[in-house]
Amino acid sequence: MPKDITKATEQKKPRAKSQSKASAKAKAPAKPSKKTAAKPRRTTPRRPGEAAAKAQTKAKRSARRRAAAVVAPADNVLVGAAIRSFQASVPAAIAVNTKLADIAHANMSAGLELARDLASAKTPMDAMRLGVSYWLSHMSAVQAQARELQGLSAAWVKTASEPVRAV
Repeated sequence: MPKDITKATEQKKPRAKSQSKASAKAKAPAKPSKKTAAKPRRTTPRRPGEAAAKAQTKAKRSARRRAAAVVAPADNVLVGAAIRSFQASVPAAIAVNTKLADIAHANMSAGLELARDLASAKTPMDAMRLGVSYWLSHMSAVQAQARELQGLSAAWVKTASEPVRAV
């Protein structure tokens, strides 16, 4: 006999009537609620001298942290050399940053000048001529700027490394 027919011929058993959730809750016995009160925080030490011991341990930890965080340059030669190196490199760094600002200003001015000239061009041929002359002159200016920055950067590295070499 095929399985489909046997399933269809089986008699269904009557189910018990299901209760609605509301009626089931009403009939169910109430569970006693357990309210646990928050335990009060203990302010007194368990053992005599416990608070003093905790305070002493905390003071020792903070003293160790402070001692580890502060390294005197006189104690460590390398740290002293690094500090002197940073201090010596400040003027050179300022010179490099000033030169970078000057280069950015010059490049921006050249670009705005090109835009003004292109706006006044009468023919496409004039615009092409202006563009080509701008790029030729601008590339030579960029090469000169790169040479200047290279010289300033070399001076910066030299002044920064002198205190470290002395160690």
